[in-house]
Amino acid sequence: MSTARRPSGDAVAAMFADGLLAEVASGRARLLVSYRTGEELVIIAAGELAALEANASSSGGQPGPSPLTARETAVLRLVGDGASGAQIADRLGLALNTVNQHLVGARRKLGVHSSKEAAARSQARGWLHADGDALGA
Repeated sequence: MSTARRPSGDAVAAMFADGLLAEVASGRARLLVSYRTGEELVIIAAGELAALEANASSSGGQPGPSPLTARETAVLRLVGDGASGAQIADRLGLALNTVNQHLVGARRKLGVHSSKEAAARSQARGWLHADGDALGA
């Protein structure tokens, strides 16, 4: 029985050079990255992700648990309504920098590059429902 070892940095670079990402993209392979903190990252093909998201959206219309804080949710709801950062800050009684930090956190959690994309993804997943605002506003 062989013991699994962590590949060296050079070995990882060689795997990527040999087409590992192409294998993942084609759906023939998945990549699991484990961090010392215990967190894991799974890299899958876009088609697999689309199938998982479609399956999740057809699960009785129930949204999954949101990774967002109540403030991130409130900020993204206003982004989705077309509000600017300054308007959001004014509406929620926050500093503009605080609004920006909530947006950074939400984008990081959702793996997107823009706040509008974060709002759209959160809305699609049912996390920005308008009834019963978590902040009581």
